[in-house]
Amino acid sequence: MKQGPKLPPVAIMANRRKPLARSHRIAHLRALIQQQPIGSARREELVALLRDEMSAPPRREVPRKMNRPWMPLYVGDYLGDTGHLTTTQHGAYLLLMMHYWRKGELPDDDRQLCKIAKLPLKTWNEYRATLQDFFHDGWKHKRIDAELERMMRVSAKRAIAGQKGGIGSALARMKLENASLSRHASSRAIAEPLSSAAAACADRSHSRKSLLKSETGAADPLTQQPGGRAEKPGIAVSSELAAYVASRTA
Repeated sequence: MKQGPKLPPVAIMANRRKPLARSHRIAHLRALIQQQPIGSARREELVALLRDEMSAPPRREVPRKMNRPWMPLYVGDYLGDTGHLTTTQHGAYLLLMMHYWRKGELPDDDRQLCKIAKLPLKTWNEYRATLQDFFHDGWKHKRIDAELERMMRVSAKRAIAGQKGGIGSALARMKLENASLSRHASSRAIAEPLSSAAAACADRSHSRKSLLKSETGAADPLTQQPGGRAEKPGIAVSSELAAYVASRTA
């Protein structure tokens, strides 16, 4: 008989929860504990894991590096602010903004900035004052900083939603596994009495046949045909009928 699905060991489950935030790990463990029967070994393991999680000092959450393959560009605002730039200055300013978007900052060094803008150092020195008017406090860009902050908020909300979805999926899997184990145990509990009842019924039927056979007696070997099949008994003939048949055939 097939056995039910095995639950993942607690150590493996603990490793799977490591990417989650501490609050979500604790909530996940509490939800899993509620799914386990009181007094079960698995519930005790989860309780011990929750105790260790709550007693451990909170670790510093390392911010995840964001991938920024695209950059929002509001064409109307851009053209309104840069109508006085030349074509070369447009290209240099766009390259500076793209670098700022990807790296989050610009270096305060003319040699590095001219390389980012793809300009000779002499040309960069001529354009530097015009391009720096779009920045503040050195090379900080107010509009790009606001967009980066908004993008990080959206990314954090999506990450939290994904973690909650992962917890929900784990709880759903736990419920399915527990239901499967319950069905497996109940089917075994039902199958054992049925098999016992069938065996007892077979014994009673065999005993009844043996009793009937002993009461009626064994079959007469003279009335049996080859192969074990019994011959039907013949019809009784009176003496008068036998004399009449003999007189007719004489």
